[in-house]
Amino acid sequence: MLSLFDHEVNDFIKQHTRAVLATVDKDGQPHTSTIYYALADKSEIYFVTKEQTTKAKNLLENDRAALTISDNEKPLAVNITGTARRLEDMKKRDEVMQHVFKVSYDKHSDYAPIVKLHKGAFSVFQFHPIQAKMTDFTKPMGQVKEKLKDY
Repeated sequence: MLSLFDHEVNDFIKQHTRAVLATVDKDGQPHTSTIYYALADKSEIYFVTKEQTTKAKNLLENDRAALTISDNEKPLAVNITGTARRLEDMKKRDEVMQHVFKVSYDKHSDYAPIVKLHKGAFSVFQFHPIQAKMTDFTKPMGQVKEKLKDY
């Protein structure tokens, strides 16, 4: 599959497992939450949540969303806007869930916090990027690097 992200952005996304997801409720009120995600086939971002969470309810009403993936050690971040839709293919859903939970456990010695919530059954969402921007604040003053890409 053709990568939607350029090499540098793709590598950054693959090196990380957590992001902040922003959604909007029916009244236009923003909501953010931390998610664990998986990047598949160089362009498909998946995350797991539960059906009764605010993010799931918001996305079922309005699929527009944004992701921010930041580095814990350096002032680097990728901001992605797009849409997120619930994955209905049960086989793919189970594969993604196993992958996300394995990655979160391998990298953080704990399962994604969503497994600890009592908010209904698991749901998997696929995030479809519309625009991505990588910002690198490691550069000297006046040389901040931003890469913007539309899809």
